[in-house]
Amino acid sequence: MDHYQTLGVSNTATAVELKSAYRRMVKQYHPDVNATDEARVIIRQLTEAYEVLSDEHRRYIYDHQLAGIISVPQESEVDERELQRRAYRRKKAEEERLHIERLFLLKIKFYKIQRWSCYAFLVLGFVFTIDYFILGEPVPVDVRLFELRGPKSDRYTRIAGTGFSFSTDPELYYQQEDVSPQKLQIYFSSIFHIPARVGAKPGHTFQVYHTLHTFNNFFSYLLIFISTVVILQRRYYDWALTLAIIPFFIAGFLILFIFGA
Repeated sequence: MDHYQTLGVSNTATAVELKSAYRRMVKQYHPDVNATDEARVIIRQLTEAYEVLSDEHRRYIYDHQLAGIISVPQESEVDERELQRRAYRRKKAEEERLHIERLFLLKIKFYKIQRWSCYAFLVLGFVFTIDYFILGEPVPVDVRLFELRGPKSDRYTRIAGTGFSFSTDPELYYQQEDVSPQKLQIYFSSIFHIPARVGAKPGHTFQVYHTLHTFNNFFSYLLIFISTVVILQRRYYDWALTLAIIPFFIAGFLILFIFGA
């Protein structure tokens, strides 16, 4: 007996007719009305028939099975494959979640290292700032080369002597043009002992080009500012992680001037 015969309807019955027939048959064989073993079997058959025929997809497959048009796997096989697909999707989703969680924890650990490093960068920024504002005593030098170089739009004074060679403002050349250049004095930074300024007399000096002080301590200020922001920002954010990378480059840039001087 097929499901249509079980419910007592034709194979063209509508959803409303199926529901009406199912309710009528269930009332007839309900345990409260009929408590026999046969009635319980019929109730299971009615329920199975209605579950298949009330679902459009399952009814479509069932109708073709009855007609012998297609060979469809058993419901248990379909369910098993579907369960396997769902289990695979759940597994992949869980793996992705764990990967994202591990990556997030790694970023947090890296950010903690960056924050601790910023304490050193903060101190380094203050050291460079002190070195910029506090100069040592002027040192008289024996100038062997004192000339004006470069095109008119970008001229500079080139100075060289025993153990030193650097460039400075072209104005120095014009001031000393009629004076002996041997009277020049160099002002070294107090910490790194790098030539910072040069002049013929105290209070009237010119900045030495291509040294740590060429940028007027801008990068030291930037290093202090960014390091302070990162130190105060205890909670992890992606923007904070990116910002915390900058002090590494600034510190490296400043240190290059020390060893390259």
